[in-house]
Amino acid sequence: MIQGTTQKSFTEVIKSASPYTPGKTLDTIATTAGDTMLAPAAVNTLDLDSMTIAEQHFRDFLSTETSTGVREQAQAAIIQNRLAEVALIRACHGQVTGESDNSAEIHELQKALYGHYSPALFRAALRKKVELLEATSVSQDLEVTKAQLLDELDVYASPGELETEKMELEQPSAETLQAIGDWIHGQFEDIFDEIDAIDGDELDAEQLVDVLNMAIDTTTALRSNGWRAKVIQRNKNAVSVFASDRETIVPSQRRVTKTGAKKLVVHEVFGHALRSGIAETNGDDIGTTGTATYGEFEESLEIALEQCLDGVYNPRRGLDHYITIGLAETAGLSRDKIAQLTRSMRQITLAVNGLTPEKIQRADVLAEGQIRRTFAGLTDVDDGVTHRKDINYLHGLNGAWKLLNAIVEADEVDEGMRWLLSAKFNPFDETDRQLVGQYAKMPPSIKEALEI
Repeated sequence: MIQGTTQKSFTEVIKSASPYTPGKTLDTIATTAGDTMLAPAAVNTLDLDSMTIAEQHFRDFLSTETSTGVREQAQAAIIQNRLAEVALIRACHGQVTGESDNSAEIHELQKALYGHYSPALFRAALRKKVELLEATSVSQDLEVTKAQLLDELDVYASPGELETEKMELEQPSAETLQAIGDWIHGQFEDIFDEIDAIDGDELDAEQLVDVLNMAIDTTTALRSNGWRAKVIQRNKNAVSVFASDRETIVPSQRRVTKTGAKKLVVHEVFGHALRSGIAETNGDDIGTTGTATYGEFEESLEIALEQCLDGVYNPRRGLDHYITIGLAETAGLSRDKIAQLTRSMRQITLAVNGLTPEKIQRADVLAEGQIRRTFAGLTDVDDGVTHRKDINYLHGLNGAWKLLNAIVEADEVDEGMRWLLSAKFNPFDETDRQLVGQYAKMPPSIKEALEI
């Protein structure tokens, strides 16, 4: 044990290491040369000594915990994940400061943290993408280009795959979109009305924070536990939730439409934050910050809820992230080749009524953004090393639609939604279900859908 440190509880250990999570520390910028690298502030302000102390607290906890119960095993799995996250921060920091080539270590840490990546789901996503591209009408002069692109993508979509190994993407029924959408509106209609009453068509960061805090203040499990939203300075545009700090943060440069603001209320407050707030109210320390596998489901659940809010199923959501990562991880393509394919897919998608110079430029911007995101913070690493976190935008979507369809069909929407929102957990993980079962009863429709 490092001199001056003391043994801490699980909650204290997680809290003390809160500053050292990739979402906070790996703030990235895109350079004019096309690289994505750590922002100077992320490099210059990283407190490596304090991070070492946090790592030691993790190791001390693991070395002194002797119980082998379900709860203790779950805590150990969470801390092992956090150790890997801190190691990833160190490896990326060393990479961009030029101290060493950590390509191999970064790749192994990405696989350890996101080992749920599925080649079968990548191929299913790519087949869906091909299907959507096939249905896109293009002018006659683009027909050959489109056909060549689809032929090439087909090669990566099912290379020697057995029929029994194929995965198909789930989708919601019309009844599910309606019923879950009605339930969401019932929870947040007053907030949505406030958004509609705001002058203009767009909210700036301060206005968005006001809306998010309004949603927090009307939700007992968040208000009573001290949750707040606030504006921060960072390069990334993403709105994020940090459960350990009970915060929803909005980058100062962020702008959002009224429709986008409603989706953020559902996704960030009603989704990520509320699952934590309800768990904390229930005294569930593990469910408050999240089980080791909660990320495999939670992000996709929030995307499903967004689509129910709209009442429109979007089969494209999450596909591009999984496909871009899969083209590197499974198909073994180079970054340049992936960029070329991504650009071509974007062009065909935009090519309805002709491919104008403006549309080509738009496709280039979207493709560059996708490539930068897939290789975020990994400047000068080997070609095949990807930032896998974005697989979570699709990975749990099949399961989310399956469970939402089940609770609607069984007329158990209220019971089912309350169970799904009762903690930051993964319903498809047996250990997670055991932990949540101590605080919330699983509806029969969920049991049937999970085949347990």
